[in-house]
Amino acid sequence: MQQITEQMTQIMAKMMPYMWYVADVGLTFLALGALAWLIWLINGRCTWLLRLSGRILVVLGIFFVASQIAGFLLGMNAFLNLADPNKYEFAPLPFWMIGLPFIVTGVFMRIFGAFRPTH
Repeated sequence: MQQITEQMTQIMAKMMPYMWYVADVGLTFLALGALAWLIWLINGRCTWLLRLSGRILVVLGIFFVASQIAGFLLGMNAFLNLADPNKYEFAPLPFWMIGLPFIVTGVFMRIFGAFRPTH
């Protein structure tokens, strides 16, 4: 069990720098979903993009929340640093605070996407 915990801790430490890229993908789909929602409100089209954005946001949100839980169980502080570490500044943003908004907005996009048939 000790070996598995050490291995999981090493994996988590190696993946932390790449979480910014995953968050950027989520923000991109958040913007695409917002654009699709506006188009959906105006003429009822782009339902497929609204649904796709919702799906991806829910999956990414679950990934961030699961990473937060895994970090908690391993005794690590899982967060993204919003400040400049080169200047020894730290402004931590926990993973769950990224994942939860992704999940909530993704669910709403899925709900709005289900109101009209796909065009």
